[in-house]
Amino acid sequence: MDDRQGIKVSVFSSGPHIPPDEAKHLFDDNYRASNSVGQSGTGHGLFFVREIINEHNGVSGYTPAEGGNIFFFILPSSTTTK
Repeated sequence: MDDRQGIKVSVFSSGPHIPPDEAKHLFDDNYRASNSVGQSGTGHGLFFVREIINEHNGVSGYTPAEGGNIFFFILPSSTTTK
């Protein structure tokens, strides 16, 4: 985001990092990373998150972290304007 005020929500998930070439697609519709083989899911969840966050002028993302992965979204505070 830019210099607007807002709130960031992060979720940490333990496990191996998602390869960089796959991480750039995590928020694409129907996309499932190679480490999800054998796991239930449709590949829609993070896409829906991104769509909702975008509708509220926010930002969503992923970053690897020590011991796992961080998924986050940032929403501008209601007292700020674009």
